[in-house]
Amino acid sequence: MDPFAGVGSTLIQAYTGGFNVVGFEINPYAALACKVKLEAAGINSAALRAQIAGFQRFMGRRCDSSNGHPASRPPAGFSGRTQLFSPLVERKVLFALDYINGIQLPAIRNIFRLALGSVMVSFSNYSYEPSLTRRSAVDKPPIYDARVGEVLSSKLNLVAEDIQWLQSELQNLDRKPRGRVRDPSLLSWAHSLSS
Repeated sequence: MDPFAGVGSTLIQAYTGGFNVVGFEINPYAALACKVKLEAAGINSAALRAQIAGFQRFMGRRCDSSNGHPASRPPAGFSGRTQLFSPLVERKVLFALDYINGIQLPAIRNIFRLALGSVMVSFSNYSYEPSLTRRSAVDKPPIYDARVGEVLSSKLNLVAEDIQWLQSELQNLDRKPRGRVRDPSLLSWAHSLSS
């Protein structure tokens, strides 16, 4: 049991050792990462690869033309001192969200969501220097355009390789371990059991 699971590194280490694991994490993005890692054992690799190829085709059609508008919208009320994405980049990100939201299998949809979250800063007007700050604050120019589809596809292909590695590790075990992530804190979960 990991009461502060983060993105699941400790849980995955125990999981690949054949142990049943449970983790608690209140950060939604970290909990998503942990959940995706633990669900990776059951992912159909061929279905994931087909979805990545479909995404690449979709982004090629949508982003290479000026026709059409994404159905997805930026979060209401989201603002900062600097525009997160330039208009060209934002359009591509929203098209990527359109595709992701249309994925039928929740586990594969979560992989795409996690991958997008992990690469967003690379084409945003923010930078890690070493903490998140505006690119202009560290003398970097704004990003006016980016190959969002290619960046996300590259990340997804790396994730697919990691999933294949995890599945091969688990094949060497005598039994398949179970894993679970709970998004409330350990204390709030324990309190709910006693109520």
